[in-house]
Amino acid sequence: MTAPIGADPDPARASAGSVARARRAGPGADRVGGSAAGSSRVEPRGRRDVPDGARAPGRRVPHVVRNAYRRWARRRGFGLFAVQVGVITLVALVAAGIAVAVQAAQVREAAEERVVVLARTVASLPVVAEALRSDDPSAVIQPVTSAMEQASGAEYIAVVDMDGIRVAHPQPELVGQPVSSDHSAIRAGEEFSGAEQGPMGVTLRAKVPVRAVDGEIVGTVSVGILLSAVQREVAVSAAQIAVPALAAVLLGTFVAWRVTAGLRRRLFGVEPDEMLALVQSRQAMTDGVQDGFVGVDANGRIAFVNPGAQRLLGVTGSLTGDEAASVLPAEIAAFLADGSGRATRQLRSRGRTLVATRSTAVADGREVGAMLVLQDRSELESMLRTLEDERRRSRSLRAEAHDFDNRMHVVAGLLGLGELDDARAYLAGLPRAERPGAAAEWSRIGSPLVAALLASRRAQAEAAGVVLALAEDSVVDGAFVCDAAAVTVLGNLVSNAIEAASARVEVYVSGDAHGLELVVDDDGDGVPAADAQRIFERGTTSKRADPWRHGIGLDVVRGFVLERGGELSVTTAELGGARFSVVLPSAPTSAVSS
Repeated sequence: MTAPIGADPDPARASAGSVARARRAGPGADRVGGSAAGSSRVEPRGRRDVPDGARAPGRRVPHVVRNAYRRWARRRGFGLFAVQVGVITLVALVAAGIAVAVQAAQVREAAEERVVVLARTVASLPVVAEALRSDDPSAVIQPVTSAMEQASGAEYIAVVDMDGIRVAHPQPELVGQPVSSDHSAIRAGEEFSGAEQGPMGVTLRAKVPVRAVDGEIVGTVSVGILLSAVQREVAVSAAQIAVPALAAVLLGTFVAWRVTAGLRRRLFGVEPDEMLALVQSRQAMTDGVQDGFVGVDANGRIAFVNPGAQRLLGVTGSLTGDEAASVLPAEIAAFLADGSGRATRQLRSRGRTLVATRSTAVADGREVGAMLVLQDRSELESMLRTLEDERRRSRSLRAEAHDFDNRMHVVAGLLGLGELDDARAYLAGLPRAERPGAAAEWSRIGSPLVAALLASRRAQAEAAGVVLALAEDSVVDGAFVCDAAAVTVLGNLVSNAIEAASARVEVYVSGDAHGLELVVDDDGDGVPAADAQRIFERGTTSKRADPWRHGIGLDVVRGFVLERGGELSVTTAELGGARFSVVLPSAPTSAVSS
């Protein structure tokens, strides 16, 4: 029995090797696939945990060689070179094949024409026709045909009488024997040319009738040359064509190598199959960032520009190939053209503050253009200004808190000593935000929370240089319940009006047990009709100096009004600014108590 492939043919040696492996494996060597030998569970053969070093080297060698070849081909630029050589070789083979096919057809056609002409020549000899009517035609015709065979190089010239018997043939023993092919059609006056099997092999032959002087057919002539001789002639012609084709392939290979080397230098060593991946990666990276990238070649023309740069510079359309000086803002173009090397400058474009970083693009040790990176600092500067405003406000509040703390200590001390008159006089002497007659004004506001909120907003308005006026017909009776929703709506709308106003804000407020009605007018810029609904969306604000802290209040106000089933609208006030009108129904009793 033949041993399995890979098995040791010597059973004793195989057994000894198994014992040795079992000893090296230790006590668990009697397990198969991690299970006991007696267990029915056997791991599949492909799942065995065999170390990499123990695997058959024949499986790893082709993989290693293939990877090494690919790395060498990529490093040497062999990929493009192989494609070019393949194309050149294919073209040369196709051209040579066509040439050989044409040459073979021409050689065969010339051979056929030669045997036909020779056959007609023999048939037209008077001596041949006269001998065919004699008693011994072979004695006359055989010498003639033998001489013509030697002169023409034909393989054979055979003359046949009307009975189909050879009277002349290069093989004398065949003279007097019937011909091997059919001559009946030839005796009828037809001609034939083509390849047929004969005593001397496959020949390319021609058969013509022999006519006497009176026109009577007295025999036939068959002339042939071996087909192998024609094929040898074709092979010689093919060899003559193959040599120039091979020379063309070698020359094309050399030219392809030079072209590949030149292309690699121009492409900086990047293979054509890698160019698509590089272009796609660059496109994805440059389009996916907010920063702007502008590349300019050595001639000052834009090589590429990403959408971020078009957005920051305010340019549209395809700019590739245009002169940078004609399509980019003047300050940006001047910065690009200002010398070489790396430089960073802060520029202004379309109201934005941009940090522009210019660097020189170098490839293969030579400068090929310039690269410009644009970063928008407008939002960062806005946040820095807001931070500085908050710092100043914080310092002011700390000072006011310190002053207020001192005053409260004085009041507390006077009250502790029982000096009520002195405390009252001290408080009367402090600065007041309200104008004279304020007490009568607040008397119409029966809700202490509403009165306190309006008073605080008046102080805010005076600090901002804005007059906050309460409409004379404003009345809030004691039955009005001022809950958190009313405080939020009133506080947000009045505060927004103070911030938007130029000099004056007018507030009308009316409240009873059914709810609150509020109208707030200012003399600011107002709200465009197109933004009348959008301004209530979260994140929408007109405060450009501090956008990240605003855009929330009106959304909250709308939420409370809609929750109560009230009304909220914005129109144009008589003061020229915006008028916010609100009808906020009272909350249910259960909601107020909760």
